[in-house]
Amino acid sequence: MERLLSLLIASITAAAILSALKVSLEHFQVITRNYSNTYRSERIKNEISRIVSSLDAHTLYIMPVIHKNGLIRLSDGTSFKAISNSKNHPPERNSSAISAITIDPERAYRITERKTSASGSALLRACPIYKNNSADKRPIRAWLALGASGIIYSKGKSEPVAATDGCRKFYLKKAKSAVLPSQPGDLLYSSFLIAVASEYTLYLDTYSTLRYASHPAAKLIENQPVITGLKSIDFHSSYSPDTGQVRISAKWRFKNSYSDSYSESTTLRRSDYLTYLLYLDTQ
Repeated sequence: MERLLSLLIASITAAAILSALKVSLEHFQVITRNYSNTYRSERIKNEISRIVSSLDAHTLYIMPVIHKNGLIRLSDGTSFKAISNSKNHPPERNSSAISAITIDPERAYRITERKTSASGSALLRACPIYKNNSADKRPIRAWLALGASGIIYSKGKSEPVAATDGCRKFYLKKAKSAVLPSQPGDLLYSSFLIAVASEYTLYLDTYSTLRYASHPAAKLIENQPVITGLKSIDFHSSYSPDTGQVRISAKWRFKNSYSDSYSESTTLRRSDYLTYLLYLDTQ
Protein backbone atom coordinates (compact mmCIF):
# COMPACT_ATOMS: atom_id res chain seq x y z
CA MET A 1 0.00 0.00 0.00
CA GLU A 2 2.78 2.40 0.94
CA ARG A 3 4.56 1.54 -2.31
CA LEU A 4 1.46 2.29 -4.37
CA LEU A 5 1.00 5.55 -2.50
CA SER A 6 4.63 6.49 -3.18
CA LEU A 7 4.22 5.69 -6.87
CA LEU A 8 1.03 7.78 -6.98
CA ILE A 9 2.73 10.73 -5.34
CA ALA A 10 5.72 10.38 -7.66
CA SER A 11 3.41 10.21 -10.67
CA ILE A 12 1.51 13.35 -9.58
CA THR A 13 4.80 15.14 -8.91
CA ALA A 14 6.20 14.17 -12.32
CA ALA A 15 2.99 15.31 -14.04
CA ALA A 16 3.18 18.63 -12.22
CA ILE A 17 6.82 19.05 -13.21
CA LEU A 18 6.06 18.18 -16.83
CA SER A 19 3.16 20.62 -16.86
CA ALA A 20 5.34 23.35 -15.41
CA LEU A 21 8.04 22.58 -17.98
CA LYS A 22 5.47 22.75 -20.79
CA VAL A 23 4.22 26.11 -19.58
CA SER A 24 7.79 27.36 -19.26
CA LEU A 25 8.62 26.10 -22.74
CA GLU A 26 5.56 27.76 -24.22
CA HIS A 27 6.40 30.96 -22.39
CA PHE A 28 9.99 30.77 -23.67
CA GLN A 29 8.75 30.21 -27.23
CA VAL A 30 6.50 33.27 -26.98
CA ILE A 31 9.39 35.37 -25.67
CA THR A 32 11.68 34.06 -28.41
CA ARG A 33 9.07 34.71 -31.11
CA ASN A 34 8.38 38.22 -29.82
CA TYR A 35 12.10 38.96 -29.65
CA SER A 36 12.56 37.65 -33.19
CA ASN A 37 9.67 39.78 -34.47
CA THR A 38 11.01 42.87 -32.72
CA TYR A 39 14.59 42.29 -33.86
CA ARG A 40 13.64 41.71 -37.49
CA SER A 41 11.30 44.69 -37.51
CA GLU A 42 14.09 46.86 -36.14
CA ARG A 43 16.34 45.71 -38.97
CA ILE A 44 13.74 46.88 -41.50
CA LYS A 45 13.31 50.19 -39.68
CA ASN A 46 17.07 50.68 -39.69
CA GLU A 47 17.15 50.20 -43.46
CA ILE A 48 14.46 52.86 -43.89
CA SER A 49 16.37 55.20 -41.56
CA ARG A 50 19.50 54.62 -43.62
CA ILE A 51 17.70 55.81 -46.76
CA VAL A 52 16.38 58.89 -44.97
CA SER A 53 19.80 59.66 -43.47
CA SER A 54 21.41 59.44 -46.91
CA LEU A 55 18.86 61.95 -48.23
CA ASP A 56 19.61 64.28 -45.32
CA ALA A 57 23.29 64.30 -46.29
CA HIS A 58 22.41 66.76 -49.09
CA THR A 59 19.48 68.80 -50.41
CA LEU A 60 19.32 67.54 -53.99
CA TYR A 61 15.99 66.17 -55.16
CA ILE A 62 16.97 62.54 -55.71
CA MET A 63 13.91 60.46 -54.84
CA PRO A 64 14.19 56.73 -54.14
CA VAL A 65 12.31 54.62 -56.69
CA ILE A 66 9.59 52.14 -55.74
CA HIS A 67 9.27 48.99 -57.86
CA LYS A 68 5.76 47.54 -57.67
CA ASN A 69 5.03 43.80 -57.76
CA GLY A 70 8.71 42.91 -57.53
CA LEU A 71 9.34 44.21 -61.06
CA ILE A 72 12.73 45.83 -60.58
CA ARG A 73 13.63 48.07 -63.51
CA LEU A 74 16.29 50.55 -64.50
CA SER A 75 15.31 54.17 -65.00
CA ASP A 76 15.08 53.67 -68.78
CA GLY A 77 12.25 51.20 -68.22
CA THR A 78 14.21 48.05 -69.00
CA SER A 79 14.27 45.11 -66.60
CA PHE A 80 17.20 45.01 -64.20
CA LYS A 81 18.05 41.47 -65.27
CA ALA A 82 20.86 40.98 -62.75
CA ILE A 83 18.19 40.95 -60.04
CA SER A 84 14.93 40.19 -61.85
CA ASN A 85 16.34 37.13 -63.63
CA SER A 86 18.36 35.89 -60.67
CA LYS A 87 18.24 32.10 -60.40
CA ASN A 88 19.17 32.06 -56.72
CA HIS A 89 17.31 35.11 -55.37
CA PRO A 90 14.45 36.12 -57.71
CA PRO A 91 12.12 38.90 -56.45
CA GLU A 92 8.80 37.99 -54.84
CA ARG A 93 5.91 39.31 -56.94
CA ASN A 94 3.56 40.04 -54.03
CA SER A 95 5.85 42.77 -52.66
CA SER A 96 7.45 46.01 -53.76
CA ALA A 97 11.12 46.96 -53.74
CA ILE A 98 12.94 50.26 -53.25
CA SER A 99 16.09 51.57 -54.95
CA ALA A 100 18.13 54.44 -53.50
CA ILE A 101 21.35 56.34 -54.06
CA THR A 102 23.73 57.55 -51.37
CA ILE A 103 26.06 60.35 -52.36
CA ASP A 104 28.97 61.86 -50.45
CA PRO A 105 28.76 65.66 -50.87
CA GLU A 106 32.11 66.10 -49.12
CA ARG A 107 33.78 64.23 -51.99
CA ALA A 108 32.90 66.90 -54.51
CA TYR A 109 35.10 68.21 -57.31
CA ARG A 110 35.08 71.35 -59.45
CA ILE A 111 35.83 70.59 -63.10
CA THR A 112 38.58 72.79 -64.55
CA GLU A 113 39.38 71.12 -67.89
CA ARG A 114 37.28 69.10 -70.34
CA LYS A 115 38.04 67.11 -73.48
CA THR A 116 37.34 63.77 -75.12
CA SER A 117 39.86 60.98 -74.48
CA ALA A 118 41.22 58.63 -77.14
CA SER A 119 38.80 55.93 -75.96
CA GLY A 120 35.83 58.23 -76.45
CA SER A 121 35.11 58.87 -72.78
CA ALA A 122 34.97 62.33 -71.25
CA LEU A 123 38.35 63.31 -69.85
CA LEU A 124 37.76 65.75 -67.02
CA ARG A 125 40.37 67.39 -64.84
CA ALA A 126 38.83 68.34 -61.51
CA CYS A 127 39.99 69.55 -58.12
CA PRO A 128 38.40 68.94 -54.71
CA ILE A 129 36.03 71.58 -53.39
CA TYR A 130 36.65 70.66 -49.75
CA LYS A 131 40.02 70.12 -48.09
CA ASN A 132 38.87 66.95 -46.31
CA ASN A 133 38.00 65.28 -49.61
CA SER A 134 39.01 61.60 -49.40
CA ALA A 135 37.86 60.24 -52.75
CA ASP A 136 41.34 58.96 -53.53
CA LYS A 137 41.40 56.74 -50.42
CA ARG A 138 38.90 54.21 -51.76
CA PRO A 139 37.66 53.52 -55.30
CA ILE A 140 34.44 55.17 -56.42
CA ARG A 141 32.49 53.28 -59.06
CA ALA A 142 30.03 56.01 -60.03
CA TRP A 143 29.82 59.80 -60.08
CA LEU A 144 27.16 62.44 -60.44
CA ALA A 145 28.15 65.03 -63.03
CA LEU A 146 26.30 68.28 -62.38
CA GLY A 147 25.90 71.02 -64.95
CA ALA A 148 23.44 73.24 -66.75
CA SER A 149 21.83 70.24 -68.47
CA GLY A 150 21.08 68.48 -65.19
CA ILE A 151 22.48 65.52 -63.28
CA ILE A 152 24.28 62.92 -65.38
CA TYR A 153 24.97 59.56 -63.77
CA SER A 154 28.40 58.36 -64.89
CA LYS A 155 30.96 55.65 -64.32
CA GLY A 156 34.68 55.34 -64.93
CA LYS A 157 38.06 55.64 -63.34
CA SER A 158 40.30 58.43 -62.09
CA GLU A 159 43.94 59.05 -61.39
CA PRO A 160 45.76 61.72 -59.35
CA VAL A 161 47.36 64.70 -61.05
CA ALA A 162 50.94 65.14 -59.89
CA ALA A 163 52.00 68.28 -58.02
CA THR A 164 48.44 69.38 -57.26
CA ASP A 165 46.39 69.64 -54.11
CA GLY A 166 44.22 66.55 -54.68
CA CYS A 167 43.26 67.21 -58.31
CA ARG A 168 42.43 64.18 -60.46
CA LYS A 169 41.83 63.14 -64.05
CA PHE A 170 38.48 61.44 -64.57
CA TYR A 171 37.68 59.18 -67.52
CA LEU A 172 33.89 58.99 -67.45
CA LYS A 173 31.03 57.67 -69.53
CA LYS A 174 27.28 57.87 -69.00
CA ALA A 175 25.89 54.94 -67.02
CA LYS A 176 22.54 53.36 -66.32
CA SER A 177 20.83 53.68 -62.96
CA ALA A 178 17.81 52.29 -61.16
CA VAL A 179 17.16 55.72 -59.62
CA LEU A 180 18.33 58.59 -61.80
CA PRO A 181 16.85 59.00 -65.29
CA SER A 182 19.12 59.26 -68.30
CA GLN A 183 20.01 62.81 -69.30
CA PRO A 184 20.51 63.95 -72.92
CA GLY A 185 23.31 66.33 -71.92
CA ASP A 186 27.02 65.92 -72.54
CA LEU A 187 29.48 65.18 -69.74
CA LEU A 188 31.83 67.75 -71.25
CA TYR A 189 29.42 70.50 -70.21
CA SER A 190 29.40 69.45 -66.56
CA SER A 191 30.75 71.75 -63.86
CA PHE A 192 30.97 69.53 -60.78
CA LEU A 193 31.44 65.88 -59.80
CA ILE A 194 30.04 64.28 -56.65
CA ALA A 195 30.93 60.77 -55.52
CA VAL A 196 28.21 58.11 -55.44
CA ALA A 197 28.91 56.19 -52.24
CA SER A 198 26.34 53.50 -53.07
CA GLU A 199 23.33 52.62 -55.17
CA TYR A 200 21.25 49.69 -53.97
CA THR A 201 17.88 47.98 -53.90
CA LEU A 202 16.01 46.43 -50.98
CA TYR A 203 13.72 43.63 -52.15
CA LEU A 204 12.02 40.46 -50.93
CA ASP A 205 13.02 37.26 -52.71
CA THR A 206 10.91 34.15 -53.26
CA TYR A 207 12.58 32.48 -50.27
CA SER A 208 11.10 34.99 -47.78
CA THR A 209 14.38 36.88 -47.39
CA LEU A 210 14.74 40.65 -47.51
CA ARG A 211 17.88 41.35 -49.52
CA TYR A 212 20.30 44.25 -49.99
CA ALA A 213 21.53 44.36 -53.58
CA SER A 214 24.36 46.82 -54.30
CA HIS A 215 24.61 47.90 -57.95
CA PRO A 216 26.56 51.08 -58.74
CA ALA A 217 26.17 51.99 -62.43
CA ALA A 218 23.74 49.07 -62.82
CA LYS A 219 26.44 46.50 -62.08
CA LEU A 220 25.45 44.04 -59.36
CA ILE A 221 28.41 43.65 -57.01
CA GLU A 222 26.68 42.41 -53.85
CA ASN A 223 23.43 40.70 -52.88
CA GLN A 224 23.24 39.99 -49.17
CA PRO A 225 20.40 38.84 -46.86
CA VAL A 226 19.04 41.34 -44.32
CA ILE A 227 16.39 39.24 -42.55
CA THR A 228 14.48 36.00 -43.18
CA GLY A 229 10.92 34.84 -42.54
CA LEU A 230 9.29 37.78 -44.33
CA LYS A 231 6.01 37.07 -46.13
CA SER A 232 5.44 40.46 -47.77
CA ILE A 233 6.62 44.07 -47.69
CA ASP A 234 5.41 47.23 -49.39
CA PHE A 235 7.48 50.39 -49.64
CA HIS A 236 6.13 53.88 -50.28
CA SER A 237 7.73 57.29 -50.80
CA SER A 238 6.25 60.76 -50.99
CA TYR A 239 7.39 64.35 -51.34
CA SER A 240 5.74 67.41 -49.82
CA PRO A 241 6.26 70.60 -51.86
CA ASP A 242 5.10 72.60 -48.85
CA THR A 243 7.76 71.33 -46.46
CA GLY A 244 10.31 70.13 -49.01
CA GLN A 245 10.53 66.86 -47.10
CA VAL A 246 10.71 63.28 -48.38
CA ARG A 247 8.86 60.57 -46.49
CA ILE A 248 9.76 56.87 -46.70
CA SER A 249 7.40 54.26 -45.26
CA ALA A 250 6.86 50.51 -45.32
CA LYS A 251 4.39 47.88 -44.14
CA TRP A 252 5.40 44.27 -43.72
CA ARG A 253 4.17 40.88 -42.52
CA PHE A 254 6.22 37.93 -41.33
CA LYS A 255 5.38 34.29 -42.07
CA ASN A 256 4.23 33.88 -38.46
CA SER A 257 1.49 36.50 -39.19
CA TYR A 258 3.14 39.27 -37.16
CA SER A 259 2.86 42.60 -38.98
CA ASP A 260 4.32 46.05 -38.46
CA SER A 261 4.91 49.37 -40.21
CA TYR A 262 7.24 52.35 -40.05
CA SER A 263 7.71 55.74 -41.66
CA GLU A 264 10.32 58.46 -41.40
CA SER A 265 10.79 61.88 -43.01
CA THR A 266 13.86 63.86 -43.94
CA THR A 267 14.85 66.87 -41.88
CA LEU A 268 16.43 68.96 -44.61
CA ARG A 269 14.33 70.70 -47.20
CA ARG A 270 15.04 69.77 -50.83
CA SER A 271 16.53 72.70 -52.70
CA ASP A 272 16.08 73.86 -56.27
CA TYR A 273 18.72 72.32 -58.55
CA LEU A 274 20.09 75.66 -59.74
CA THR A 275 20.26 76.84 -56.13
CA TYR A 276 22.38 73.81 -55.33
CA LEU A 277 24.69 74.55 -58.27
CA LEU A 278 25.12 78.12 -57.07
CA TYR A 279 25.88 76.82 -53.59
CA LEU A 280 28.66 74.57 -54.96
CA ASP A 281 30.01 77.43 -57.04
CA THR A 282 30.47 79.58 -53.94
CA GLN A 283 32.38 76.95 -51.98
